[in-house]
Amino acid sequence: MSEKLSVRRVDGPMLPQLHPFATPSPSPDIPRGTTSLVPMITPPLSQASSSSLLPDKEQFLLVPNPRNIVVRSMHHGRRVCVLVPEQEDVVIHAVSLVWLPRAAASNADDSEIEEDSVDEPMESSGEWVILAGCNDGSIQEWAVPSLLLSHSEYCLSLSMAETSIESGRKPRRIFQLDCFPGESDEDAKLTNLTILHLASPESRNEEVSNLMTKSRGGSLFFALVRGTTTETNEVSASWLVRCHIPQFARTRKETSSLRACFIVSVKTVPTTISNEKLFKLQSRHICVKQGDCVFGVLAAYRPSESAINAGTGGVESINANLNTGDVFVVICASDVVCVYHESAHSDTDAHFLDGVDEEFIPLVHFAPTKSDSSTVSSVSISPDVKDLVLGRSSGRIDLLDNLFDNIIEYLVKLKRKRLEKEKGDSSWSMEAVQHPQTSTVWRTLHWHTHPVAAVAFLTSSANRAYSSGSTKSLISGGEESVLATWQLDRNFHRPSHFLARVSQGGIIHTACCEHSGKIIISCADNSIHCYSGSNYDRQWVEQGLASIPLHEEDASSVNRGKPNGPIIMLKDPITNLLMLSNLPGAPGMIHWFDPNSASVVGVLEAAPYNRVSRRDRTKDPHIPVPAVTHMAMGKHGKDLVTVDKVWTENLSVGSSSNLVAPKGSIIPMNVCTSIKFWMYAETSKNSKSELSRSKRNSGDTPMNYVLVSSMAAPHGRDGTVCALDVAPDGNTACTLSQEENAFRIWVKNTDSSDVAFLWKCLYKVKTPSGFSNMLSNEAPPTAGQRLVSFSSDGSVLAVCYGPNVTLWDHSNATLLTSLGTDSTPTRNQTNEDIQEVHFMNKTDDTILLKTTSQISARSPFGGGSNRCYLGNDEWKFHADFLGDSAGTVSAVLPLPGFGGNMSSGGFFAVCITANNGAKSVISVVNREKGEVLCLGEAKKSPVQWNVHDEVQSLCTSLSSVSSLQMFAITKDCCMLSLNMEADGHIDNALPHVMKTSVHIESRSTAPLLKFAQDDNQPPLKRRKISIAINQRSEISKDYSPFEFPALSGKFTTAFISKHLAKSRNSSQ
Repeated sequence: MSEKLSVRRVDGPMLPQLHPFATPSPSPDIPRGTTSLVPMITPPLSQASSSSLLPDKEQFLLVPNPRNIVVRSMHHGRRVCVLVPEQEDVVIHAVSLVWLPRAAASNADDSEIEEDSVDEPMESSGEWVILAGCNDGSIQEWAVPSLLLSHSEYCLSLSMAETSIESGRKPRRIFQLDCFPGESDEDAKLTNLTILHLASPESRNEEVSNLMTKSRGGSLFFALVRGTTTETNEVSASWLVRCHIPQFARTRKETSSLRACFIVSVKTVPTTISNEKLFKLQSRHICVKQGDCVFGVLAAYRPSESAINAGTGGVESINANLNTGDVFVVICASDVVCVYHESAHSDTDAHFLDGVDEEFIPLVHFAPTKSDSSTVSSVSISPDVKDLVLGRSSGRIDLLDNLFDNIIEYLVKLKRKRLEKEKGDSSWSMEAVQHPQTSTVWRTLHWHTHPVAAVAFLTSSANRAYSSGSTKSLISGGEESVLATWQLDRNFHRPSHFLARVSQGGIIHTACCEHSGKIIISCADNSIHCYSGSNYDRQWVEQGLASIPLHEEDASSVNRGKPNGPIIMLKDPITNLLMLSNLPGAPGMIHWFDPNSASVVGVLEAAPYNRVSRRDRTKDPHIPVPAVTHMAMGKHGKDLVTVDKVWTENLSVGSSSNLVAPKGSIIPMNVCTSIKFWMYAETSKNSKSELSRSKRNSGDTPMNYVLVSSMAAPHGRDGTVCALDVAPDGNTACTLSQEENAFRIWVKNTDSSDVAFLWKCLYKVKTPSGFSNMLSNEAPPTAGQRLVSFSSDGSVLAVCYGPNVTLWDHSNATLLTSLGTDSTPTRNQTNEDIQEVHFMNKTDDTILLKTTSQISARSPFGGGSNRCYLGNDEWKFHADFLGDSAGTVSAVLPLPGFGGNMSSGGFFAVCITANNGAKSVISVVNREKGEVLCLGEAKKSPVQWNVHDEVQSLCTSLSSVSSLQMFAITKDCCMLSLNMEADGHIDNALPHVMKTSVHIESRSTAPLLKFAQDDNQPPLKRRKISIAINQRSEISKDYSPFEFPALSGKFTTAFISKHLAKSRNSSQ
């Protein structure tokens, strides 16, 4: 039998954190975004068809992130495939689309020809490729036409073994960038190379791109790189380089080197530098202020005027016989914008204009104007490559009319003046050459009150990009989540159209399709929206995990109030989807997440939230957003109970919790806690599918849950809820409050004749004597808690108080018994509070207890200290991670149905986090033995998954006899799929159940369960440590083994109640 363990990234942030507060910045008003990883739209692709009809046009949306590139369809937004680097540990820093001319036909053998572009039209002169710049200095390439192929066809075209779709598509070619700052290969070479930005000047119009690429034999692109020199081994300044991607010869090649030509370096200058020194440095370097960095690199190509001739019928066409034009590269930092220019028809790698020596670099700097000293937050180039738009952190938009024409004129005059100076002309003066910053007309647009995070020009087709009669329209967006449209040709100073409330999060990036006119909007709540550019109708929306806080103060602020705890993740029994609440980017919402499509397919607004953008951040405090702190449902999913927390300015409700303004003033606020009961509303399948499809297209995806009961302050005005659980039948719920020092039982009215109420509080139970001071010592909510739990049949209720757990018969409010972790504090160990309690789903009624560093299995009959208990199934261990006592137990999850009948106690998953949350290990443990499950013929392969992050929540999706699938949520809101597949029956791989027991002399010292093996330890010692030791009392070893019959929850209740009643009568 063979088995397979795998970890797959299901979803996470679609884009890097681009909003102003996600990335540290030297100033609070600098929205440090980046244009290196942003959504890009591919040109239309024609699918080959044998019919006489025209082939269908297909466009794709590329959504890059540091780990992969997700390809989505522009028609419906769903995933098509995922592009991944060749090596798993490689990080993507930049992505660009490049037009690659087709190589000349050769006599190569047909077996060597790639089938990567079998569906391309034969008359096409080239293909579009995707380039990804990585942290290892490599540039990896994928062909855009291959996106039309199925996964199996793609693997066959690359002559590699077919892998699963989840593993992603590997690149077609890999280039290793070689950078020599000098003129020859003998000079110092940059090592430890990292590609920060990529930019290609090719237009989305193939005819325009052919003008520049056909004489080069490849495609031009620019890159911003950083590395260390081999001579000094010191980190050098970043460099702007240019490269050519060679034509694809359609033969399988290994990684090849790619020579880069250096253009100019990026130099950091102090903020107090004089203007004279700064001007001298700017002639040789891209100068950025100390603490600043380049966040955007854009490139554009514009054919010369002679290459554009008027055609018939008033339609302008591009003459393909000419190949002259200009290339511009815009380098943008927060305090400076630089523009580099070169001729497009240059056949060499020279970076200077014709007739000018190599000391002259055609580079122009633009500094902030005195009227508006705010930093630059976004940048965009007009489609006709004449104007430049700068979005600023103050909410203003600067439009630089005919900037690129003025730059060419300035460089030509500067060249002429330099030649006159070399000839000894005394009349030469730099004052006669007017800088483009002063000669360019600056138009200011202002509507936004927050930083302009995204600007883009709106176009309807590629032909309009070079049409002099086209109307220029600009779209902009920011934290207000409002898309503003500006008609630039009409000289309007106010937006001509508003698209309000695009999403819960602010707008962080926009992109416009030159061919279809569609608008793509990326938002901070990890959603992507597609709108029509003509009527602004929403075409589709894809919502991922809302992993990014919507406001800066939610990410880091003293006014967050009490922590809301980790993300709650459950499995919906009705839809078999994952339910998630308490997401940072979805305040007051419950999301139904589909792991197969990696998107949110349902939303329930549990707490009202009206998104209001920030006011004066220097004076007014930020009001924390609402949160769904607890969520639970019955076994069949028909009844859902939620607990939410909402901040309010109404001081007559809720508990008092003041806010601190930025200047230290106290603002009185209250926090209102509410419990809500929801019922699933049945709908017909036909109406449900049609309704859900129409709502999904419009971005509205409500679920079929109806609010039937609600109560504010369920535990009093000052009471909050620290634990919640619902019985399996969905008719009973329990809440626990630390402030009220009590738990309440809520019951559902099942009498159909009485419609006065559906849910009510049946009774309240104060904390029993002896436990009243223990509830306040509970772990903080950020650790995640499950302090109340119902048994598998719902007859017994477990309530935790500090290191003890009490068992109740909730039908008559009777305390049955109390258990503890059974630890006596010693010098090295402390009595830890219980954080989670679970009833195992087997028939032996075992209770699973979790603390910060311990896990124990206890019997409800009071084993351990009870000498009358003859069972031999209790154990306890401390979590140990390679000898690191700082390892903590972050999550525990029972696995019902897994393993079949091999283990009478069943299995559960446990997550151990160590290295301050840098690493987590998820293991499957046999409850009966307290050992990690091992597979393989030699039983030496533990069922463990390693995750390089802190796992906060676990949820099981598929649990059968021989397979297992779990989902994990990390601290960075990344969802992972943990899979175990076995070819045969898992019973053959389970370790044999040992019938021996080991006695320990000191009950206070718990054994260690190693979740990672140390290679330096001898095998015998490692074997002894890894065994979980049974904590059986001394007297129990003299009894003969006897197997009790399987006990249900009701039998346990009756047995304990009867024994407890006899003890009370005898004491009286």
